[in-house]
Amino acid sequence: MRNYARFQDKTKVSRAISIIKYLTRLVGNSSKASMKNDMLNFNVIKFFGINTHTGKVFRPLSVRWEFPSPY
Repeated sequence: MRNYARFQDKTKVSRAISIIKYLTRLVGNSSKASMKNDMLNFNVIKFFGINTHTGKVFRPLSVRWEFPSPY
């Protein structure tokens, strides 16, 4: 009976999306992996409701450069 309901288009799309979001959030929140720091990844992770694990943020380093001496 369960397979009959599954394959006879009785499942609504919104229900399928909510199940996918739930399972993705469950797996994503148990992961220790870090995300890439870009807006696409951030938006996808927020859509699924996953807690973010960003990579290490590096502090900028000031460098002074001068033209080489002509001699």
